[in-house]
Amino acid sequence: MPQGHLTRRGFLAFAAATALSCLGGACVRGTFAAEPAAAPTIKLIVEYGDGVEKHFLLPWQQGMTVLDATKQAAASPHGIKFESTGGGATAFLAQIDDVKNQGGGSGKKNWLYWVNGEQGKAGFGARKLEPGDSARWKFAVYDASQK
Repeated sequence: MPQGHLTRRGFLAFAAATALSCLGGACVRGTFAAEPAAAPTIKLIVEYGDGVEKHFLLPWQQGMTVLDATKQAAASPHGIKFESTGGGATAFLAQIDDVKNQGGGSGKKNWLYWVNGEQGKAGFGARKLEPGDSARWKFAVYDASQK
């Protein structure tokens, strides 16, 4: 038999070895295909101040802000409703669902946001989010020591 030719037995052995090496996953030229990377997400939590919270796992997008995440949560099944004014650095949240800001003064609760445990320092329309960030809306009394 000329060199370079496989016998039928040799071909069957090669085919069986190739098939066995591809068990358990897709096989591309003798290697396993990589799993597709999971799409980046952020978490948004709405804490109503009475023990009730809503949690949303949302797809992250380049340039996404807390305002964008809040809009996505509003569009989600079983989402939220919210009212806000302004945009960018002057965006101001007035209400989530049926819970309205109580205004200024001692002991008054209002909607405040945190990202990764740090209280927001600008309008929620300006605060950018990165993949994996956790944003939280909390109906609470403003505490200047946290800023």
